[in-house]
Amino acid sequence: MATSTRLLVIAGAAALFLACGSGNQRNETRPANALDARVCTQQDLGGGFNEETAGNFTPANLADLGPNSGKRSRALTGAGLIRGHFAYWKEVPAAPPFEPQTDVVCQAIEFETADEAAAFVHALRPAEDSLVTAGIAWLHDGRREVTEAPAPLDPAGARAFVIRTTGGDENAAVYAVIVARGAYVRSVYLQTPGVSGQLERAAAILAATIRRIP
Repeated sequence: MATSTRLLVIAGAAALFLACGSGNQRNETRPANALDARVCTQQDLGGGFNEETAGNFTPANLADLGPNSGKRSRALTGAGLIRGHFAYWKEVPAAPPFEPQTDVVCQAIEFETADEAAAFVHALRPAEDSLVTAGIAWLHDGRREVTEAPAPLDPAGARAFVIRTTGGDENAAVYAVIVARGAYVRSVYLQTPGVSGQLERAAAILAATIRRIP
């Protein structure tokens, strides 16, 4: 199976963030750290995944994923964003015949106050320029269309988005669920090609992560 553009982007972003001084080795997280503990674990995913990479990032790192990075970096800092942490997981392939594998990126962003975290989630719009620097799980090349989906019941207060990409050889969708909890914005980005119920699965992973540590 060919490596998708999306995965290359994640891997490149991960290398950048790890190089910026996270101190984490590949495939290692440190649950004692407040941010590390607030991204999904094998337990939250229900088992059957490998953690491909994980790391810390700054507002500037996040801003660099979109256009006008300097302006966006200042806006993120002004909005109270301090730092973030992500973990990228890939489902272990089952025995043949192989089913589509699930890719998951879980992320936690720390803000100075709970009000700022809530305002960040409230301000998100179903548009690429809004979501592109809300998370590091970005994305296939091609034309992207973002729509907001009905909010899940659990976790309460979450917002859900579908990022569809068409063009070239790819026709794909990534499902994102994002919520504020205290001074943290927590999110899950998920894709399982050709499988239904992905938004519900993303919400369930996020809810499990929050139940483990609010």
